[in-house]
Amino acid sequence: AITSPEKLPTSLSELDIQHRHAPPAVRQQMATITKTEHHGSQSSIGLDLTVSSPTQIFVRGRGIDAELGGTIAVTGTAQAPNVSGAFD
Repeated sequence: AITSPEKLPTSLSELDIQHRHAPPAVRQQMATITKTEHHGSQSSIGLDLTVSSPTQIFVRGRGIDAELGGTIAVTGTAQAPNVSGAFD
């Protein structure tokens, strides 16, 4: 579920993504990324993510109560992401 806050910030600099019940490979990847970022690496993080859900993506808050479904793909890099697809 996605809950929209009453007031949005004027700028967003970081996404706070939390993995629930992540498989071991995902936990290892996050540990590697976190370690690299703490050492000040200038390399950009490569993205290859597909989110697919025919239903049960719930968006609530600020007068919205909707169930969405669809597929999006995120590729490119963290500095220059390429997003395609949609949720309806």
